[in-house]
Amino acid sequence: EDVARDPSQALQDEYVLHDFAMVLLGHWRDTRAYRPLLALARLPFETVDLLLGDLLFETYDRAVASVCDGDLAPLIAIVDDDKASVWVRMALIDAWALRVIEGDAPAGPFEDCLLAIGERDAARLRGVAETGNEPPIIDAVVQAACDIGSERLRAPVLGWFDEDLIDQRSIGRAEFERD
Repeated sequence: EDVARDPSQALQDEYVLHDFAMVLLGHWRDTRAYRPLLALARLPFETVDLLLGDLLFETYDRAVASVCDGDLAPLIAIVDDDKASVWVRMALIDAWALRVIEGDAPAGPFEDCLLAIGERDAARLRGVAETGNEPPIIDAVVQAACDIGSERLRAPVLGWFDEDLIDQRSIGRAEFERD
């Protein structure tokens, strides 16, 4: 909570207590950490990157999945927010996918959200040649659909592959169809 409220101390050289806290609270499945971890996601991405670095995808996503108190609404609000950092949104998509895979969250609402995000990003990609430095979130949508084995998203995803909207370095069509 303190780091989300004021990250300045955690941005000091060699400060890693927030990393240890995230790992331990995730291991203990302490639901009190859920909302503070989501509050970190609302910080400017430059701050999130300085606080977490590679842990955003190596630990943060798993910690959020572990400490989720069952109320997915605050997580969904960030995942579905096109103004939030795409990197943070991708990590939270991974967290939500873990909840679905473990049977702790229903697949239907996750598929609904993935489809909506994927369709918005596909429309954006069709209209813009250059996407900037951030990756298209559609790649994370396709990976999540693959991870949960979504038959419902199979046709839209294959259509996105046909339109060449998916970065083949992220996930290839053959890999998606096989998995």
